[in-house]
Amino acid sequence: MNPLFPCIKEKLQNLSEQGLWYIITTKQERFVKQILQANQIELAGDRVFGLDRNMSKEAVLVDLLAKHSGQQIYFVEDMLHTLLKDINNSKLETVKLFLALWGFNTVQDKVDAGQLAIELIEIDNFLQV
Repeated sequence: MNPLFPCIKEKLQNLSEQGLWYIITTKQERFVKQILQANQIELAGDRVFGLDRNMSKEAVLVDLLAKHSGQQIYFVEDMLHTLLKDINNSKLETVKLFLALWGFNTVQDKVDAGQLAIELIEIDNFLQV
């Protein structure tokens, strides 16, 4: 019922070869796990942070930074207002922020993000990284 964007399935199926990855979402974790399972994408349940945990994406990122101290963290998000919270949090200054241009954002969001330390990323670029 929730199809993935073209080629995302294959990207996520192989993402573990590049390192640890997490899903941070405002959706319920059980739905995310169903989508992953339906697409044969393996990800440990403790690496899905959803609505059930009652944590903001910002708080999850702070925790992940502490857990993975000294490692570069990349955060791909399609909502500019979420990234603005992250960019204004001094605890997250080392997190590399990306606005996913194939998601829920407007032309103005793209302009605003481009003027900040938020990198704009097209789906093709995401798939190649």
